[in-house]
Amino acid sequence: MSMTVGGGAGEDAAREATMRWVDDLIIGRNVCPFAREPRRSMDPPGLACVVEMATTLEGVLERVLLEASALATSVGDERYETTGGKTTLVVTPACGELNRDFEVMMDVMYALEDAFEDLGLAGKVQTVAFHPMFTYSGEPEDSAANFTNRSPYATFHLLRECDVERAGKIISVSAMLDTNVRTLNAIGVQKLRAKLRELRGEG
Repeated sequence: MSMTVGGGAGEDAAREATMRWVDDLIIGRNVCPFAREPRRSMDPPGLACVVEMATTLEGVLERVLLEASALATSVGDERYETTGGKTTLVVTPACGELNRDFEVMMDVMYALEDAFEDLGLAGKVQTVAFHPMFTYSGEPEDSAANFTNRSPYATFHLLRECDVERAGKIISVSAMLDTNVRTLNAIGVQKLRAKLRELRGEG
């Protein structure tokens, strides 16, 4: 599964597109109810959007691990207890191989699992894949449900385990996913695809 994307966006454009995606879809359509508080928190900042312009998978991996290690150092920081936690988006628009092929993205995710274990990050930080061609296992490619994790560019969402555990006590993840499917079906696949193309500057 592949598509023509990646390699064309500059750092500022990729950051702007990603944050518009967060604000318009993820928060605006309440796809992730936990994103609102970190996004709103400015003191201290709850949501960081880091754009890595590496063109190789090795360069991307290095940056994701660097940001994951930095995020892990915030565990235990009481300032985030009342602001929805702390999270990081690592956006990788310049790595064409990663952006064009969702299977490559998943290979990188498996590599990150092993690296997290080796670096002692397992149990402290986890990562969620977002990709222009994200497809859930067993889900048709043209299903609106896939757009819960479809983003303008290949993106690694780093989360602190403590925030994930806290959020899980507030809302049922399965209920949230069911609501998301209804929301995205109401928007429609054509409009969702057009929105991602618009954010990438493809018209």
